[in-house]
Amino acid sequence: MKYIPELIYLLTITLSLSCTGHRKTDNILTHAEEIIESNPDSTLILLSSIGDEAGNMSESRRMRYMLLLTQAMNKTDIPLDTMAGVEEMAEHFNSHGNSNDKMKANYMLGCVYRDRGDAPTALFHFRNATTFADTSAVDCDFRTLSRIYGQIATLFYHQLTPELSHEAELKAVAYAEKAKDTIAAIIFYEHLGSTYHMRGKYDSVLYICMNAYKKYKELGLDDLATGALPQAINIYLMKGLYGKAKAAMDECEQNPSLFDCNGNIIKGREVYYDNKGKYYEGIGKLDSAEHFYRKLLSYPSNINNLECGYHGLMRVYQKLGIADSTVKYASLFAQINDSSSFLSSSENIIKMQALYNYTENRKIAEAKTREAERYKYMATLFSVIFLAGIYILYISIRRYKRKKNRETATANRKYFDILSRLNKAETEARMLRDDFTTYKDIKENEVEKLRQTMTVICKENNMPESCTAGQALLNCAIIQQMHIYAGKLKTPSAEEWQELYRITEENMPRFYERINDSQANLTSYEKNVSILTRFLFTPNETSVLMNVSKQRITNIRSSINKKLFNCEGTKSLNHNIKSI
Repeated sequence: MKYIPELIYLLTITLSLSCTGHRKTDNILTHAEEIIESNPDSTLILLSSIGDEAGNMSESRRMRYMLLLTQAMNKTDIPLDTMAGVEEMAEHFNSHGNSNDKMKANYMLGCVYRDRGDAPTALFHFRNATTFADTSAVDCDFRTLSRIYGQIATLFYHQLTPELSHEAELKAVAYAEKAKDTIAAIIFYEHLGSTYHMRGKYDSVLYICMNAYKKYKELGLDDLATGALPQAINIYLMKGLYGKAKAAMDECEQNPSLFDCNGNIIKGREVYYDNKGKYYEGIGKLDSAEHFYRKLLSYPSNINNLECGYHGLMRVYQKLGIADSTVKYASLFAQINDSSSFLSSSENIIKMQALYNYTENRKIAEAKTREAERYKYMATLFSVIFLAGIYILYISIRRYKRKKNRETATANRKYFDILSRLNKAETEARMLRDDFTTYKDIKENEVEKLRQTMTVICKENNMPESCTAGQALLNCAIIQQMHIYAGKLKTPSAEEWQELYRITEENMPRFYERINDSQANLTSYEKNVSILTRFLFTPNETSVLMNVSKQRITNIRSSINKKLFNCEGTKSLNHNIKSI
């Protein structure tokens, strides 16, 4: 037990050192990320200080370390062909990284295959990297995106597909400008000249080269400006503009970043000597032309140097009239040209494979676009069908209401007609009962028939079967007018309601006092329904005149029966109302 405090102390120290180590690694990785664009050499040195610890890092730190390392190596032109684990890195960021991380990781994977000479696979990963770029995001890494399209343009150029190269180069320019990377934008713009040269548009080549030259000069980048001149020199020579070609060559050769103190051009740009040979050949100085064509042959690692050298010597000896030398270099030129053609054929095979991958990717993208359009069409169609269904339902309900309203109006008119005829017949029967026996019998027979018809209608409309109470009032103008309103689905005015109340108060004072009794506590709606019921208006008519639903009328009638007569329901209301 006495060792437990000591063990806890050691464990605490170990964890503290571990946390300190992680913090140091994170700080180095963060600093490396901050300076990688401006100082990739220092980034490599910084990353090398934790290189031995990479195997002990967590997966996220190790993947971040590898991404920064491959980026720094790529920026310092260190070949990536021997790099291992880059596929794993790309898979990690595809699952766990943000859009910029995914783009960078897949870009580096493409660079690995580029340095391995596998152009189709490199092109596939470059294009895949561009799909991860979120160009609508504020923090989108347009700088890296421009480099990716620059690599795509270079691959297409070497695969002899200038149209595709031109398209990618334009995107490289656009995204470099979005990143405010002015120098890179001009460099990519300058590369457009090569795509025009391959298509034989030499005026465009000259325009772009000289425009790029001017832009470099405006920024004080003299080295880059003179670097844009060799392609322009080639066009000047093709056009026979030897004075302009000479001026441009003199400027180039004064640039120490292109030529050493002995007048030799930097490695990789030896094809410049072909321009020198053509210039001297063009102005008739064949000895000088021969010198530069032979100088090309001293760089045999590039087949283009040999091809240009042999071709130039063949022309020089042809102009000098030296037949055997002409035949010799013509033969060598033919052999090297065949080799070049064979190489071009091999490149074309790579080109076709790359184009196949490009086409397949584009087909996938187009298929997804069509699928999205199909979903959009289906959503639109569904919306139209749904709205049409709502409209049809609305029309159906509206037609149904109109039909029910017509039926209600017809029933109300029929009821009022029978009621009017019945009242008239009963009145005539009373007047003539004592004086004209025959007439009385006829009219009483008519009354009986009308009463039977009224009984049927009253049963159908839940109305009283007797109309003896207040018969005279039933023929007054306001009641007649309200029956007409009910038949036309109209509502009375406030003045007409007041008139109905006045007639009720004057002719049925006992009934009027009962419905206005404070103990009854009837509402204005209940008073209206009570009066209409007393004057033999059907529930249908009452519903129209009060502009409420039939169910509401039923509820009001039930409430009246309960308050005035302490009865449940509505069946006894008509009888109870008539009895007041």
